[in-house]
Amino acid sequence: IKIETIGRANKEVLFTKYDYNQIIDCLKNNNLQYIISEDAGTYLCNHIYYHGLRYINENNLETNMLFIHIPPISKIQDIEDLASLFVDL
Repeated sequence: IKIETIGRANKEVLFTKYDYNQIIDCLKNNNLQYIISEDAGTYLCNHIYYHGLRYINENNLETNMLFIHIPPISKIQDIEDLASLFVDL
């Protein structure tokens, strides 16, 4: 599981303001591996993330955004168990 912290476009870098420590605690408590990443990729994931962060900033919205890369389903033992971990976060 990759917790993405940055969206990029050209030379502009936008950082999430989302406090993801609770997510990290949840992952640790369930013995799930995670990575704090500064590279959401160079295509759709980064594009969505960057433009979402930009929209939030430009419109002074009182919301935060976090992009999380989840591994392919074939590498997850029980997708429903994984999804249930984040219901109350």
